[in-house]
Amino acid sequence: MLALAASLIVGAGLAAAAYRHSKSRRKASTTQSAALAAVGGAAGGAATWATVSLMLMGWPLLVAGGIVAAYILGRRSQQKALPPARS
Repeated sequence: MLALAASLIVGAGLAAAAYRHSKSRRKASTTQSAALAAVGGAAGGAATWATVSLMLMGWPLLVAGGIVAAYILGRRSQQKALPPARS
């Protein structure tokens, strides 16, 4: 559900931006602008859906990898005890 919502939002935003850009900067016809907006919005929405879906499936691996990396880096950078002070 989250992937669908994110893809719709991103796709609509990309479609609106593509339509506005092609109408103002490129002086394209309405048909050309609408076609560009549809293709751009669909591609952006599909890419967002795929990315969010993969992240939702793989987030436990990312969290586990972060924990392992923090443990390894933390173990290597532990401060050593200072030698006794001389008097």
